[in-house]
Amino acid sequence: MKRRLMKTTAFLAGAVLVLTGCGGTDSGADPESPDDTPAEGDAAEGSGDDALTLWLMGGDTPDELRDYLKDTFKEETGADLVIEE
Repeated sequence: MKRRLMKTTAFLAGAVLVLTGCGGTDSGADPESPDDTPAEGDAAEGSGDDALTLWLMGGDTPDELRDYLKDTFKEETGADLVIEE
């Protein structure tokens, strides 16, 4: 019984260590630093350097909602919102 408990404990401890290694880290880097800028060609085609692409499934999103999302995103962030299906 003790041997089984020891094996289970060892397995769980190993699993915790492995899963902890898979977690992300916060590098503490300044998000405005030049190292974090996108490489040339990373922005959506036909947009400025500041753009976000929103991918939608299907064409059931009304044009009025798409326009509202683009306008609101531009007002709040100053970046372009590119909507693609």
